[in-house]
Amino acid sequence: MDKILVSACLLGEKCTYKGGDNAQNYFEELNTFYDLVPFCCEVEGGLSIPRLPSEIKGNAVINSKGLDVTSAFRLGVYKASSIVSYLGIRLAILKENSPSCGVHMVHDGYFRDRLIPGEGLLTRELKRLGVHVMNEEEGRAFLEHLKQEKSIKDEKTQAAIDKENAPKSKNPRAKNRAAIVLMTTIRPSVVIRNPSAKKVAKILAKSQASRGRNPLDRAKRKPITDSVSPLPSTVPARKTSKKTRPRYPCPRHPRIPSRFFLRSWLTS
Repeated sequence: MDKILVSACLLGEKCTYKGGDNAQNYFEELNTFYDLVPFCCEVEGGLSIPRLPSEIKGNAVINSKGLDVTSAFRLGVYKASSIVSYLGIRLAILKENSPSCGVHMVHDGYFRDRLIPGEGLLTRELKRLGVHVMNEEEGRAFLEHLKQEKSIKDEKTQAAIDKENAPKSKNPRAKNRAAIVLMTTIRPSVVIRNPSAKKVAKILAKSQASRGRNPLDRAKRKPITDSVSPLPSTVPARKTSKKTRPRYPCPRHPRIPSRFFLRSWLTS
């Protein structure tokens, strides 16, 4: 899991110059996405808790009594840069307005509680190393962005799982496809469920071949679509014409026409 360098006071450690903290309640949730590395530049540089407030004035850091404490700040910056390089950290969330951790604003250096645009010593060094630095409010927005991305990713993953577990039908159009009845003289009714064009053509060709037709002769036979009709409620029976009996049947054999009887009588 990737790591984020965080000002120790933001995680609840009592290391401010007053001996208090600047705890933020969202870091516990952010810890599910990143490993948090707490660091206090001023304490690691050797300053005590509590201590006199310090501000940046020019290129130096002085406390409220006018003493130069730049060396302690630089020592803390050096330790932080070593940790960042060793752990491969590329993100940092630091306390705004601090002479060491200020991201966008710092005090003016005259201890008048007045803020001016500027960066703390640690922020400058981290940006030089290519680390993306945010203040505590930007860190909160960053967490919301992570949560939104996670929800979108979870939705896509769940959709993929549902699609994989869904029952697969061999023929998805089977419900909307009607049965086909082929009305032929050889086969009065042939019902085909889920037909394909090749299957229908094969049955038609076989039926026409049995009637003495050439299935490849397109001029002598009707198109396939002409012999295909939608499925009726009941399959009709084959219509047959009534055959009339001959006028002069054979006396002994009524089913044989009279011409066969005369021929046999004349030749006897």
